[in-house]
Amino acid sequence: MRLRGKLIIAVVLALVASVAFGFIYDFLMTASQRDLYRREYSSTVSKYAAEYGVDEALVYAVIKTESNFDPNAESSAGAMGLMQLTPETFLDVADRLLGEEISEDDILDPEVNIRCGVRYLAWLIETFESEKAAVAAYNAGPGRVSEWLEEDGELNSIPIGETRIYVSKVLHAKDIYERLYYS
Repeated sequence: MRLRGKLIIAVVLALVASVAFGFIYDFLMTASQRDLYRREYSSTVSKYAAEYGVDEALVYAVIKTESNFDPNAESSAGAMGLMQLTPETFLDVADRLLGEEISEDDILDPEVNIRCGVRYLAWLIETFESEKAAVAAYNAGPGRVSEWLEEDGELNSIPIGETRIYVSKVLHAKDIYERLYYS
């Protein structure tokens, strides 16, 4: 009986230690992922995500993938700022979607860049009625994505590898943001 009691205590202690380790591991992994998947410019992202009806997690995923939160980022294609808008897209969004005149110099202003980027993303989601297609269009342009759509309006194939990888990265980052901050 004594040996059996000690064995039960050892098993219970092992289970308790295992559960405690699991909690500690989850806590450390979540903290580590929050360092990698941060939410800078949160008041601006929240404001414009709500105003234009775009999921905050998606906005953060686009910013993370595009610039990794560097407001001065510039791509080889000339896209600039947190949401990596080209000057042409930036000015078009300001004029056509916001009905405002915004100086091209404002493209690196985080507030203005996020506002225009989120508004553009909202327009793409409205246009394509699909988050996946909208994200593809954010990278490859709406004209190309329109050509890729199937008759049923679904985006089943993305023929450009860079865009295919981009969509995968953004949607993966969105899933992580949802799990870390919105579930």
